[in-house]
Amino acid sequence: MMKTRTCILCLLLAAACGGCTSDQLRYLAYLFSPGSQTETVKAEFPDLPGHTVAVVIYGGENVLYEYPYAPLRLSRRIEAELTEHVKKVKLVDSAAVLKYQEENIHWDTMDKTELGKLFNADYVLFVSLMEYTTREPNSVSLCRGRITAEASMYQTSLPEPQARVWNTASISTVFPEAAPTGLLPSEARRILDETERRFVDALVKKFYQHKEEVKL
Repeated sequence: MMKTRTCILCLLLAAACGGCTSDQLRYLAYLFSPGSQTETVKAEFPDLPGHTVAVVIYGGENVLYEYPYAPLRLSRRIEAELTEHVKKVKLVDSAAVLKYQEENIHWDTMDKTELGKLFNADYVLFVSLMEYTTREPNSVSLCRGRITAEASMYQTSLPEPQARVWNTASISTVFPEAAPTGLLPSEARRILDETERRFVDALVKKFYQHKEEVKL
């Protein structure tokens, strides 16, 4: 092992002396050091363990008209990911949240803190959908998943003006990235499922420490 490391160091030193750029050196290090492919990323908001969270999805008319099930699908997935990756977090049943939303059409005008207190939640994870579709723009026969949303975390014990303790710029997921596919029912379901999975993965990673591949 020591001999291997010495060889790697010699190769990198020779490359540096030979005028390699920093990007080229990083690539050489990647080739000879498989363990450096990932890096640890800290949670943006690490305070969820031991607390109760209500996941609230807001979808505008443009989303809900065609995809009325979007809030339920996403909230279920978010709950599952949080439960898997955040220790000792408790989740309010998304069915109870959605039932309240359906029975109170002006719920979206409420303070997020008051909404969370109805479910005895310490935090409200509020996800506002701006885009949720499997239809390629300007096409009736092509399929590509797109989800774009803004997310914020509200602490219900704080006054509403100070309650937003975390937020993120819009998270956008497109699948497949390279090109759309034909709009077959089975393919559309598969694409929507994978688009949701990737979106939820990107969102929930904001709340726990994880590994990510290093982009060279």
